[in-house]
Amino acid sequence: MQDQAASAYDGLHYTYCRPFRIAGHSCEGLVRSGIADNRSELLIKEVAVAMGQTPETRVEGIRNRNLAAIPPDRRRLKVEAGYVDWINIGIATHRDGKLVHQSRPGRRIAMPERAASMTDLTTAALVGKAEAS
Repeated sequence: MQDQAASAYDGLHYTYCRPFRIAGHSCEGLVRSGIADNRSELLIKEVAVAMGQTPETRVEGIRNRNLAAIPPDRRRLKVEAGYVDWINIGIATHRDGKLVHQSRPGRRIAMPERAASMTDLTTAALVGKAEAS
């Protein structure tokens, strides 16, 4: 587990690591964003307790990911991960429905509307090209 937020590129994926602590436990929100897909994981004490995957293409690729778990103290934990701008990922952590941590305080976790509309146009072009073939 890392103590600070980090980003890295391995040639296939950008990996965004967003560490936080809950009830004395080391936790991480990990998002791996690549050409083919986005993968997200919630780790508690270095053990994956929730995972998700979305395709990188089309609108589905830029939606927020919600990961949920019940840690040892039995209080609901939900981590929302997503883009806060064109290239950066942020997380918001909720305990029993209350916000308790933000990796990017005050930033809305959502791809900018302009990017979403560009994705819609790209999707429409890809679908049209596929239907024509």
